[in-house]
Amino acid sequence: MDKNRLLAFTDAIVAIVATIMVLELKLPDELTIKTLKAILPTFNAFLISFLIIYFAWRTHHDAFLKVKKIDNRLFIVNGIWIFLLALIPFVTALVGRFPDNSIASVLYISILGLWTISFQIIDFAIATANPGVKKERVREPGFKVLMTIGYLICFALAFIISKMAIYMVLLLHILMAIYIFYNKKTDKTK
Repeated sequence: MDKNRLLAFTDAIVAIVATIMVLELKLPDELTIKTLKAILPTFNAFLISFLIIYFAWRTHHDAFLKVKKIDNRLFIVNGIWIFLLALIPFVTALVGRFPDNSIASVLYISILGLWTISFQIIDFAIATANPGVKKERVREPGFKVLMTIGYLICFALAFIISKMAIYMVLLLHILMAIYIFYNKKTDKTK
């Protein structure tokens, strides 16, 4: 399969998913501070998901820069990544509408966790199909520890303080982005 076709399709799905989420932001019947406060949980859920998708899209792009060959395994794993991505608007709408509901938070964190893990599998599939390419930071032990412990904390917190768990997911993804992008910067100076 041609790499550019796979990336064009993936980029299109990322763009659609990021855009669809904004449809949950309904205009209030009346413009007051009270009505704006009422849509704040939905806006926060949208903002968090959008930022996570945006940084994941960048990481996906960086990983595919080194790809020369797309084999069936890489094609399928990328499809799984896209499938999990396509579920993000649904779980984002759930936490936006039910910000204090543990079930909504657990589902949101579960989908994002599986999506994050699927990217690690993508990087493994890239390395398998393209021997000799440098692995991405997502497969390094430090990143795996950060991601695993972070998601376990967020998952447990979702049962106790569901709204806080969602903000912890954002913080976790910010830390993961810093880990990835900071290390890329230092790699170039070596």
